[in-house]
Amino acid sequence: MPLSRPECAEKIEEEEERETHPAAEPRLPDTRPPQPSAQSPRVIRRELSVPSNPSQPHPRPGLLPARPPSSSTASASPRASHLRRQRRCRKPAIMPDNTPRSWFAVPAPVAALFRRFPLAVYPANDLPLRSPSRGDTPTLYVFIADDDAPRGRPSFNPSCLKWQTFLRIAGVDFHIAPSTNHASPSGALPYLLPPSPLRPIAGPSKLESYALENTTLKRLPVLSSSFSTSSAPDAELKAREQAYQSLLDHRLRAAWLYALYLAPANADLLSRLYVEPASKNPVVRLTLAHQVRAAAEAEVLKVTRSAVVDAKRVHADARAAFEALAALLGENGSSRSSSHSEKGGEGGGGEWFFGCEGPTLFDASVFSYTQLLLDEEFGWVDESLSEILREFPALVRHHERLLERCFPDSEEGVLV
Repeated sequence: MPLSRPECAEKIEEEEERETHPAAEPRLPDTRPPQPSAQSPRVIRRELSVPSNPSQPHPRPGLLPARPPSSSTASASPRASHLRRQRRCRKPAIMPDNTPRSWFAVPAPVAALFRRFPLAVYPANDLPLRSPSRGDTPTLYVFIADDDAPRGRPSFNPSCLKWQTFLRIAGVDFHIAPSTNHASPSGALPYLLPPSPLRPIAGPSKLESYALENTTLKRLPVLSSSFSTSSAPDAELKAREQAYQSLLDHRLRAAWLYALYLAPANADLLSRLYVEPASKNPVVRLTLAHQVRAAAEAEVLKVTRSAVVDAKRVHADARAAFEALAALLGENGSSRSSSHSEKGGEGGGGEWFFGCEGPTLFDASVFSYTQLLLDEEFGWVDESLSEILREFPALVRHHERLLERCFPDSEEGVLV
């Protein structure tokens, strides 16, 4: 329905009011009588006034007189209102900070980023199961598999197994933990970490002294070669002990190095024991395997004094060493020394070396090789050296006696 002229004028007035006062800022109704002002918009009368001059024609009903644009109305355009709102909402300008900064100052974006951290703080992890619950028990660090260490099983390294066995013979209570040569103070395993504040113990002489000082036995059998002596019988015994020890340190060690490091059939066993645990990078593994094989080959050539590695010669030297050790235990009809006849002979009935009433460090040295060669679960593929050892029953029985005494719970052998 079309609007009448008075309604149309009222509609125009409402639109001008909305332009002057936006909807975001509502105004309360003004009850005061309108007062004309130069800055305020002029109110349009609804009733037409009669002109004071009779000669002036009367306007037609319904028509509104022309309204000159006022300055306030012109300034109340939508753009002007928008600019006023922007000025009211504008933040004060931030003056640049010309303070000299240090070279070590953290940039503001980086500082704002790290103020968000830590996003979450987790509780401390529990100690590994292999960690000792108390600090008064020494720990022997050796080459050993992670699964074998908590169970106290024999190490797969002859040097480590020698001292592990001797500490068991002495009755010393200790824990076993896997480690590498890089962690040892001397650069080679094993080493013993006693209760604080003592320092780590590394080296054969220090380990033997610690075992003798902390033994739980009333009397630990000790060979005379461990101490200096001036008597003739003891000097002769010391010379014989050193001769047999050289068989272990040279001929048997060379045979062990060839069997594990140089025999092609046992390459996978070498990789599982020493190469794979060191790194997961194939390039590093290949380099490490080449290095350990080169070092083993140089050691074998040094012992055999030959230009090339001869497997037959290595095995022949090992057979001669096993035969001499078996003879020392009273087997194979070897003659006994007259100076030890009253003590029951060299082998003391064939149980322990040099007629001792109990196992000594020399017994532990022999056991460190016989255990690894006779262990059916070790993983040998080329068993040439193991078959040579089985030719001497005295050494096999010696191994069984020491295994039952020092490792009664290790019947399953070494896991590799």
